[in-house]
Parts: sequence; structure tokens; C-alpha cells
Amino acid sequence: MRAVDVLKNNIKGLTVLAELLLEKEVIFSEDLERIFGKRKADLIKEAELEAEQKLTQSVKEDKAEKADNNDTPSSEKKVKNKRKSDSSEKGKNDLKKPPRKPKVKE
Repeated sequence: MRAVDVLKNNIKGLTVLAELLLEKEVIFSEDLERIFGKRKADLIKEAELEAEQKLTQSVKEDKAEKADNNDTPSSEKKVKNKRKSDSSEKGKNDLKKPPRKPKVKE
């Protein structure tokens, strides 16, 4: 029954395939792909390949960005680091309690 269902669901493609075979006698995978579309396994492989290429590209971009940051002259790095430490010190000082006022005895 399953085979009959497959044939019924693909009757148009099979008709085109039969006509093409009568015309050419030899067909190629491109012809089958044009008639029935790509196979699911091929679609999955393509999707995996695209995902891998995107990942590889993002890793390359990250490396390039890090390399650009490493090309910054050391004097500029020192200034940047000084600014960072100054701002972090400001944050620490903000958290400190103000000094206590001594109590006056009467």
C-alpha cells in the first residue's frame, strides 16, 4: 500500500520523467532534481554546510577583531587601561560610607 501511495503522490513527476526518458533515453541527476526537487539528505547536508561556514566566518571575524585590538600601540593601551581603572576606582569610592562624625558629650 505504501508504494501505491508514493506513486499516486508523485504521478505528475513520474509522467514528466517517463516523457523525458522516451525523448532522451539517458537522464542525469540534474534532470531528476529538476523534476522531483532535491533529496532530503542533500538539503540537510547543505544546511549543515551553511551553518559550518557561518560559524567559520564568525570565528575569522573574531580573530581579525582581536588582531586589530592587538595592533593598538602600547601607549594607547596604557591610556585605555588607566581610564578603565579610574572609572572602576570611582565606582568603589561611591560605595564607601562617609566618615562618621564624632559624638559630642554634654
